[in-house]
Amino acid sequence: MSPTTPKLQPIVNEFSDCERSDIARLLIHANDLYKMYNSTDTAVEDKKVSLDKAFKLITEVINFDPNNAPAMNLLGRIELDRGNVSAAKELFDKCLEHSPENTQYLTNLGYLHIISEEPELAIRQFEKALSIDNGNKNAFLGMARAHHALGHFDVAYLHYRSLINHGYDDITILHGMLNCCPHIKIESYNTQLEADLFLLLSKSELALDKLAGFAAALLVKKYDLSNPNATIEMLEVAKDPLVYYSLLNCILPDPHVEEFITLLRQSILLECVESGTLRDDLQVLAIAIAVYAERTNFALIVDEVEEEKVELIDQSLQHTLQHQWEVDEVAGALIVVGMYKAFFSQTYAVNLTALELDQWPSALLPLMESSLYRRAERESFKQQFPEKKSELLTSKDDLPGPFPRRQTIDFFNQQSLKQELINNFQLPESELPERLLLLVAGTNASQRALEYANHFNDVDVLALENSLENLAECHLKAHQKGLSNIVFWPQSLAKRFLEDGNQIHFASISAEAPVVDAEFVELVKRQLCTNGILNIKLCESPDNASTDIETLVAKQGLRNTSANIRALRSTILADKYSAYWEGLINEEYFYSIDGCRQAWFGSNDQKPVLNTAIELSSSSHWQLSKVLNHYGKAVSTALAKKNLLKIAKTKQINHDYSIYLAKR
Repeated sequence: MSPTTPKLQPIVNEFSDCERSDIARLLIHANDLYKMYNSTDTAVEDKKVSLDKAFKLITEVINFDPNNAPAMNLLGRIELDRGNVSAAKELFDKCLEHSPENTQYLTNLGYLHIISEEPELAIRQFEKALSIDNGNKNAFLGMARAHHALGHFDVAYLHYRSLINHGYDDITILHGMLNCCPHIKIESYNTQLEADLFLLLSKSELALDKLAGFAAALLVKKYDLSNPNATIEMLEVAKDPLVYYSLLNCILPDPHVEEFITLLRQSILLECVESGTLRDDLQVLAIAIAVYAERTNFALIVDEVEEEKVELIDQSLQHTLQHQWEVDEVAGALIVVGMYKAFFSQTYAVNLTALELDQWPSALLPLMESSLYRRAERESFKQQFPEKKSELLTSKDDLPGPFPRRQTIDFFNQQSLKQELINNFQLPESELPERLLLLVAGTNASQRALEYANHFNDVDVLALENSLENLAECHLKAHQKGLSNIVFWPQSLAKRFLEDGNQIHFASISAEAPVVDAEFVELVKRQLCTNGILNIKLCESPDNASTDIETLVAKQGLRNTSANIRALRSTILADKYSAYWEGLINEEYFYSIDGCRQAWFGSNDQKPVLNTAIELSSSSHWQLSKVLNHYGKAVSTALAKKNLLKIAKTKQINHDYSIYLAKR
């Protein structure tokens, strides 16, 4: 071979025409199989088969023609998907030695650097590819991903938007844009930002709750809500899709937006009382406010005048429903009362359920579903557990709801948990079964478990948490998604299951009293199989304002009633410009009765899980395998051990941590 010939360039006429045809045919077939593996239309069980067949075919090509750069490139992508990053890098480097200006090879190497948590190196490769072909979609998307990984959310957001504007609006790009939204600071109202919001809200497969802060900030800027002298035109608001869709889909964590919604609700009520009817122009807005109020479990502040007026309308509604009634006769009153109360808790709920949900007018469906039928379904699920007894004496105004209220499951590409454990923790494949049992316990366990069950194709999942409402809501969502690989159990059933000797392969636990105590943690440790992984989640400690509220509640012996929570919220909102409340008032939990109940009246002592992490990280029977910080980035295990000891000493956790321990 000539010294000027590229290292991997095959010698001319090295293969016969027949051999070249065979190589080309095998390469095409392998590429087709790899496309099948990546296709969202391919069944989960067929994806691994496609990838394995592609690997086998492309290996044949490489064995026959070691200098075939396209074959090495495909093998590199397959190795990357199989978790063999170093093997993939070696193959991509060889491809670039052969063709240093091949944009596909440059782009693939860029994505490898993103997976290896080297986004700066990734950007270099993508920039090289774009300098050769500035229309390369994959390289441009890679730039978005790399900037996203670096925390340059505004830059990444604009890259995602540009791709969408050019017609590349597949779900992965929209998901990337969505994940930037919580970090975008909106300085002024912008129609393009509003269009972006509408696009994302139209995708029910995305986790739309992540748009809460984004939507709230847009509303503040559009209506100048931070200006106490701003003029609000009711009809303009009533016709505004930004208001309507934001109320229908998100909790809006902003004190100015809450005041805006509260005043809108009050104005609609007072006009209805005065005129005796709910104007057609205001019906859609009133329905959206009612759906929003139900999602917060009626956290919005109510004055005495409103309470009196609503009670009068409610009594009239109750009287009407006791006789023959038509939907048109009660629709207006239902909408107005629905802004203040859940129908399920009222004595006339049984009269309303004489109609099936789909028999109500379409405009009323969101309200009737959330305020009546969904609550009834959750209640039906809860009745089977002994823990339900603790709610029997609860006032109808204090009945709990789910929190956090997630409408959808976050988007993931399905994959194998077994393969993840093998790749990330170097576990022996022969010692793991084909199907794994996964336990998720503690705060917000139901939603996390639901995402695991949807994300992994080889798991059975057990979710355990204290909130029966969260268990019930996620059970219903799992049923809607057709997920049969997950159960939602309270402590009584979950403990019995583990005490019966059932072993688990992966456990993810976080603090939540009284469910996750020292005794339960010991039980989990015992029932975790050899080579099983224990994931301990430590949550950032609440800010001083939240801690002070907890102290006040305990000192005064306040009960966790909705009225007490609204009174505390009213006091804080009256002082909303104070820097003291700034952290608390921007928290999602503050805008939900159940969030406040959980934060101020619960006792989520993290000491049991923290002590377990410290103990096991120094045990010869366990290995501290990985620690992720609040950005999801791996940190040194030696540094993590020091931080755990510091946390135990100061009793203050400054950031979230996710700790992974392997049982040996």
